[in-house]
Amino acid sequence: MHLRPYRNQDANAIAAIKARCDLADPLVLFYRRTSSPDTQQKGDDKRWRAHVKSTRRALCLEILMPGNVCWVLVLDDEDVEAINNHQNQQNKKPKHSSRTTNDETVAGFTIWSRFGSSDMARRWQGHGEKLTTRAKAFLSHMNLSIQYPFDSSIDRPRMAQFIRHLKTGPSPGPLEKERWELEAMYIHPLYQRRGFGGKALEWGIERAQQEDVRIWVWSTDAGKPLYLKNGFDEVGKVDFGGMIPDSEGVTVSVMVWGI
Repeated sequence: MHLRPYRNQDANAIAAIKARCDLADPLVLFYRRTSSPDTQQKGDDKRWRAHVKSTRRALCLEILMPGNVCWVLVLDDEDVEAINNHQNQQNKKPKHSSRTTNDETVAGFTIWSRFGSSDMARRWQGHGEKLTTRAKAFLSHMNLSIQYPFDSSIDRPRMAQFIRHLKTGPSPGPLEKERWELEAMYIHPLYQRRGFGGKALEWGIERAQQEDVRIWVWSTDAGKPLYLKNGFDEVGKVDFGGMIPDSEGVTVSVMVWGI
């Protein structure tokens, strides 16, 4: 497996990966109307396609924002062969994988965001401020805004409630002005618990070391062990339990690398 920069033809693959991971995230399921593409119930396939399309629109805009960098984790031939052999030994049917137009197998992706006003931060933010990138971001934002009222995968009242909770929730503490934030990290469920998450983090950790800044990330309970294993420390929690019905408590851990 190896990391490479995001390409436009990766959009479908990374949207499908995030959409699959969303199926196990109670926060996303709070405001998303979706279901697994593996089930056979009426309407599931339609809901799934709407979810993926909506996810793609949001990701495409996020990647274009100033200071944001997306890296894609791609499997090498030996990785694919090993996983297929394992699936055959377990007598499991292979789940949907994510392929680009170049027939690469995409296992996951990360989106990093550089904050600050230093020369180094401005260098990372410079690409997003180019006229061509700003024009693409504007068009992407317009497309997202136009499609939002017709997006059947979103429960709009719950989405509004979720956003209000994020804006009014307790702050984890002062954020350093100069920092990297891991905005998104998703590994396809088929490839989880194989060490791929640590590989996906490598680029950001190396950059933070070189620039002598910290990394902040807001992690679900499922992702927390990975971050702890790779040198992050928990510095706070954001509680969503009171917002989600029939929930014993859903929290997001605020993790920092470089303390």
